[in-house]
Amino acid sequence: MKPTELRQAEIDLASSGYGEDAASVVATGRKLAEIQDKASPSDFRIFRDQVGWHPKVFSKVLTIGRDKRLDGHIKDLPDSYSAIYAFSLLTDPEFTAAVKEGILNSTASVRFISDWTKTHRLHGNAVVDEISIVLTTKKSLGEEKTEELINALKTSAASFGASIRIGSGTKSEVIAGEREGTADTLLAELSKRMDVVTKSANPQLLEQFPVASGADLAQAEMRVFTGFLVKSTGSSSAMWEQHGTDYCKKVSMEFNRTDSKAQRFNYKKRLLEVKEKHPELGTTVDDCLEKYCR
Repeated sequence: MKPTELRQAEIDLASSGYGEDAASVVATGRKLAEIQDKASPSDFRIFRDQVGWHPKVFSKVLTIGRDKRLDGHIKDLPDSYSAIYAFSLLTDPEFTAAVKEGILNSTASVRFISDWTKTHRLHGNAVVDEISIVLTTKKSLGEEKTEELINALKTSAASFGASIRIGSGTKSEVIAGEREGTADTLLAELSKRMDVVTKSANPQLLEQFPVASGADLAQAEMRVFTGFLVKSTGSSSAMWEQHGTDYCKKVSMEFNRTDSKAQRFNYKKRLLEVKEKHPELGTTVDDCLEKYCR
């Protein structure tokens, strides 16, 4: 590049900054990459210093500009250059998984992406893969043979660590209906358990929290649910000892109530964190992940 062109680019970038939204951040990164390709290494170092950005910011925006995987996802990216950079650090399989699981979205923060990446690397996919299969037969098998076929398929799928959902309608409708049924089952179970808790609770505690019954507590926000149990037991350690299983089932219920893949990741992550912090609940967490959070 000619010195005059570099100087004009320095002035433009110094005055305009690296961008206030995802599209402008990526565009700025592309411009930096283009300049680096055209300028000599020494001229580019001088250019970088003259722009006046912090070296780490400059490096992150440049990395973003060289990440061609971002093409086609600009509208889904967060506006923060730091968050976009976090996506650029993902390996190709991780980036593909982030797109598939809905992690790459405009509300993602650096912390959220970092948590997802750690969970993905430790435990594999944060949200289970869903493979659509349509099974047809040339003629009616009858009820007995159909059941035999389904059981054989379930056994075969289990050997691969997979499970089969049976139902009519589209795949999304079948899965949504199954999750709704799972949430309702967990709600009924939790409501009975929480009835005992609310009936024996101090009346002042019931006034402090917006709950009047076990069903109210079971359906309350997570912070209300946890806060009430901590107060009723007297301490956080007592809450985990007496209601650790209830907490895991509450998280599992919320997992099945949301339509958001990102939110389901968050709930699954909570369960994995419980397993790490409270090893005595490891079996409970594994059961919840296997039975309810697939």
